Amino acid sequence: MKKESQENVDIIVKAIRVQPKDDSNKPVHSTRGSLIKSLCYSYTKRVDYLKEQYQNTYAEWELLKDKAADGLASEGVSRSIVNKLNYMEALKPSLKNSKGILKAVLTEHTVFFKDVEGEATEYSLPVYTVRQTAGNQEIVDVDTVPEKL
Repeated sequence: MKKESQENVDIIVKAIRVQPKDDSNKPVHSTRGSLIKSLCYSYTKRVDYLKEQYQNTYAEWELLKDKAADGLASEGVSRSIVNKLNYMEALKPSLKNSKGILKAVLTEHTVFFKDVEGEATEYSLPVYTVRQTAGNQEIVDVDTVPEKL
């Protein structure tokens, strides 16, 4: 499994590095810059989602175990406990793989922006806010808040 996970990381890194970085006046809008930012966003969200799924399933498993410990277990509760355990085990490899890819794309982000802008910048998730205009229309603004990952 470790070899397969490293192969996935290597493929993504190669895919990033073959993209042109000088096809725009601004490096962030180049093909490589856009791809790196997109992958950073996608894998940050994926890791967060998988962690949340695992934590929620774990909490449900704990409730079911408490129910079983109180003598309120039935065949359905037992089946649910096993299903929760199986689901958590199924999430672990995906989470580990996603974390490895995220680490690699965050490194590529730092290296790319250091090369093109002269300073290393860490990736931060864009924060979306909604503001009201005079005509009660909502406009979505993107404010990037620096966040250390």
